[in-house]
Amino acid sequence: MTYARDYTNIIDAAEHFDADQFIQFVEQKHPNLDEQDGQGNTALMIAVQQDKQDILEYLIHSGANLDIQNRKKRTALMQAVIDLNTKAALTLIQAGADIHLRDKDNRTVLSFVASTIQIMRTVENASGRSGIVDAYRKIMYYFVAVGADIDDLTETQKAQNKEIIDKALIEKQRRGKQSVYEAYNAQVADMTQVLSDISTQKTEQARRQKRPLPFTKRRRKI
Repeated sequence: MTYARDYTNIIDAAEHFDADQFIQFVEQKHPNLDEQDGQGNTALMIAVQQDKQDILEYLIHSGANLDIQNRKKRTALMQAVIDLNTKAALTLIQAGADIHLRDKDNRTVLSFVASTIQIMRTVENASGRSGIVDAYRKIMYYFVAVGADIDDLTETQKAQNKEIIDKALIEKQRRGKQSVYEAYNAQVADMTQVLSDISTQKTEQARRQKRPLPFTKRRRKI
């Protein structure tokens, strides 16, 4: 196979190739799936940032480490939450990504979820649209129900999400962690529709504003 450029590392391949090219690259060159660049980012993190879901899923199924931390000690799951890449976040959660790791500022993914809910609640109230807050509240429910430490949240965040936190704690006590995993997985079909609606909203908004779609953004340091 002839590549547009002869990339020698999996980081560049994840950034520049589509899914078919990336898979052929991996199968021909057998790179280290967990190679890190100068910022400590892996191909998994780049796939999240570039919104390349097929590459993300291929890396997960191929055994890539989900919990590597970059120089900011952020994981692919943290980056998915920060980037509002809800589909990637759900994929990583289902694959077993660690929700207890902390970044260099001592923040867990739960605190990033709570911050996103705060920001997007304001945005959605102003725009009249909904979707992301609902999806992230379900993610918060899941995190708390399987044992995330709510002390990672500020008092304001706890108060704003008291209802969902209380329900999650009751569910955790009533069903146990494994049953919560199963219940959460059963909700994925419903959440897939939420994600589809969010994607449609992004497309319509980008078309109106005549600007590139969010998932075509250029790579930035994470």
